[in-house]
Amino acid sequence: MDSFSVIVLLIQAAMQNEHAELPSEVDWQEVFRLSNVQGVNGLCLEGMNRILTRKPEQHENRDELWLQRMRWMGITMKLEQTTLQHYEMLHVLVDGMCAELGIDHVVIMKGFTISRLWPNPKLRPCCDIDIYTGSNHRRVDDWLSSKGVRIEGNRNGKHTAFTLNGVHFENHRQYLGGMKAMLPINDYLDSLDPIEIMGMPGAKQLPPLGNCIFNLCHLATHFQEYESLTLRHIVDWALLLKTVQPEEYKSLVVSFDLALVNDLLTALAIQVTHANLSEYIVNGVPERDVNRAFGDIVSCKKHRTATLKDWPSNFLLIFRNHWKYHYSPNSFSERVWGSIKRKIIGSKD
Repeated sequence: MDSFSVIVLLIQAAMQNEHAELPSEVDWQEVFRLSNVQGVNGLCLEGMNRILTRKPEQHENRDELWLQRMRWMGITMKLEQTTLQHYEMLHVLVDGMCAELGIDHVVIMKGFTISRLWPNPKLRPCCDIDIYTGSNHRRVDDWLSSKGVRIEGNRNGKHTAFTLNGVHFENHRQYLGGMKAMLPINDYLDSLDPIEIMGMPGAKQLPPLGNCIFNLCHLATHFQEYESLTLRHIVDWALLLKTVQPEEYKSLVVSFDLALVNDLLTALAIQVTHANLSEYIVNGVPERDVNRAFGDIVSCKKHRTATLKDWPSNFLLIFRNHWKYHYSPNSFSERVWGSIKRKIIGSKD
């Protein structure tokens, strides 16, 4: 059994409490490396814990498992400390905006809110924190600038970025980019009443249905353009779907022309987590495309494309992934034009 398959087994053990038969010989160093690249090392530790505590005497390699468990615990403790730092800085930011700018609330997006669905929220890595301030976007940027914080990015674009005490934030003016297919979805998300986040006054998040639609669009961008879907994203998607009612969700997905990408991501979530999610599939997708998309995840292509910041390379990347636009509400031609516009005009979608 290859190292990637071992990681998938550990994920299934963590999420479904499934009995996992690990092979007697495992390249744990490679498993550890890959799980870190895929953003699931903490989840793999949870799976390892469940395997060891269920019937430890049945595992021939239990001594090796215990040794690896101790090693992983040290790394995940560092991850927990990083998560705590993120949480504290988010508190400071939200408290400051509400007190000094008179803003009623700030909407927290993406990873930070999804982490609360994980078996252990502290073990979901978050590279940055995304906030949505909408009409208050420029006020927030100006307020931060007045305090000596450097604001990066186009203030008329989808979002700007800044860093506070080593924690990277993105301040969103829009939930999604300005492409034609995203406009009605942006309007829908803007129409929703955010819900409270327990334990954080002034911070809210999209309600479950809106949160699923938003993250579906976000993951579609990762899938179609950047080749950067990871196992962490697939685990996120499996957990997000469980927060909504299938029929209501599927009706909304169809109305926004998101059925194809929903079905592909859901098929991947079933394959990786073994979660019972078939009722969230609208029509289904060809198995060859599911395997092709899974191959992207396995090959970790995001680490070969993350440094391609020059426009010609990114432009070619879009063409290489043209088959994926069948699964996206954003047309291939629209994405190509968006890439040209960002480079020549300096606009951001």
